[in-house]
Amino acid sequence: MRKILAIDDEAGIRFLLKTVFEMEYSFFEASNIKDAFDIINSSEIDFIILDLNVDGQDGNEFFKIINKDYKNINFIIITGDESLVSEEIRLNSKLLNIYEKPFDLQKLKTFVDTYNA
Repeated sequence: MRKILAIDDEAGIRFLLKTVFEMEYSFFEASNIKDAFDIINSSEIDFIILDLNVDGQDGNEFFKIINKDYKNINFIIITGDESLVSEEIRLNSKLLNIYEKPFDLQKLKTFVDTYNA
């Protein structure tokens, strides 16, 4: 079973993502970067759904660190402001898609399912 980690400081968004993904994927969630690192170090995560502004921390930097140290993890970014995604990350092959909040949860699920097929 593929493993998804959702990183967002908004509990409501994590809850919605969990509701949509937990039946078909192993679902993990983190409300901050520290907890996300703990999960990544203890589980073989396939996808990260990342909010770029998590608890005041920069998701762009987190992306760069994970991309460097964990080559098999793909990313989907969710953000309230798509302009916050750096050009370096936009060009990275591990970035699968960007969804601007509020996003269509079903489109995100369909995208993940299709990519995972």
